[in-house]
Amino acid sequence: MQAVIICGGKGKRISRYIKNTPKGLIKIGEKTNIEHQISLLKKNGINNFLFLTNNYHKTIKKFIEKKKLKKCRIHKDNFYFGPGGALFGAKNFLDKKFIVLLSDVFISMNIKKFISYSLNKKTDCTIVSHSNSHPKDSDTVEFDKRGKVTSIIFKNSKKNKINSSMAGVYFFKKKFLNKLKFKKNHSYDLVKNIIGKSFKNNIFSYHTIEYIKDFGTIERLKKVRNDIKLKLHIKNIYNKKKAAVFLDRDGVINREIGPIRNPKNLKLLKNSSKAIKLLNERQIPCFLITNQSIISKRKITINNFKSLIAKLDNELSKVNAYIDDLRICPNSDKKKINVRKHYFLSKYRKPNPGMLFEIKKKHNIDLKKSFYVGDTDIDMLTSYNAKCRKILLLNEKKMKKYKYNVLPDWIVLNLQTAVKKIILKKIK
Repeated sequence: MQAVIICGGKGKRISRYIKNTPKGLIKIGEKTNIEHQISLLKKNGINNFLFLTNNYHKTIKKFIEKKKLKKCRIHKDNFYFGPGGALFGAKNFLDKKFIVLLSDVFISMNIKKFISYSLNKKTDCTIVSHSNSHPKDSDTVEFDKRGKVTSIIFKNSKKNKINSSMAGVYFFKKKFLNKLKFKKNHSYDLVKNIIGKSFKNNIFSYHTIEYIKDFGTIERLKKVRNDIKLKLHIKNIYNKKKAAVFLDRDGVINREIGPIRNPKNLKLLKNSSKAIKLLNERQIPCFLITNQSIISKRKITINNFKSLIAKLDNELSKVNAYIDDLRICPNSDKKKINVRKHYFLSKYRKPNPGMLFEIKKKHNIDLKKSFYVGDTDIDMLTSYNAKCRKILLLNEKKMKKYKYNVLPDWIVLNLQTAVKKIILKKIK
């Protein structure tokens, strides 16, 4: 498999802090980011490299040549600009199948599994997606249960955006580029002008919680450097079994006011977003698990419900927090809907633990070491059925209706207290 590393950007947002250094050559720890990427790719059996340059071509070329890579080409195209233009301009040097990495993204993930997923799906293009702390200025994707992309929303769009952001890692088949025609001496974006023009074709999303962080701003660069110093980047790599925190929504993250139909009515509980941020900062996976039968009862459309998810994501992002993944059961005891059209929908209604099992399988979660935080007896029974540790948020009204003989491990007043206890427990 060929790896294409695009390293031609100007780095406008961060240039005054790094002076005349290309972003790929910024040091993260003891090595430059390009060196980190090369090392990761080699560990995953990839030894064929194509570097696409533009700005700082001589500097990058000189640096890479010193590495004496066996199969390596450094290409600068003088006619097509931008990440998309650079890829299109290098068509003659591309293998039939290849992966693409952006040089200003620090990556710690199982590349082999990503490639295997793409090959098994027989996709022409696969986008690595994840939740991040800045969905507004990220390109995001929506996809169905199989992973097939159904929608792309570009960065800084005014549309509602679910936080499934493009991470800067892609799989392509060369034939994907053959239908595109670009004009010389123009700049083209990889997402808008290549993927965005063809997303209705055979394009899939590979959603992961592994460590993939862009450092396009000085704040993000400092965060990445600190994470690497603390070795947080290796915590969530797929092949490592990991503990996680599962959260109910109503009464745990946001105020419970009955069925919420309008995003304006979704109000977060005090400090719940800060509690989730504490988990994010320690790379403890955080998942939303909730029953929402108002969908099957047709009290809200699925598109309006997506707006509620987007509102939650947006509120969390205000403090740089995020939910890593989510599962929502839209069914009631009597009514069911098709859950295949949206990746986050599930047929397993709590207290059935199926939603947790789906997350376990997808992200390699150790349920016995994980926690479920809820405010009802159904949440505690769900946690018991999944063999998670059970944390109950005290709610006097709901305690009166508590009917299942399942005792929580802890009873706390709010999510922030729960998270602090989890962290003190030194979750691993």
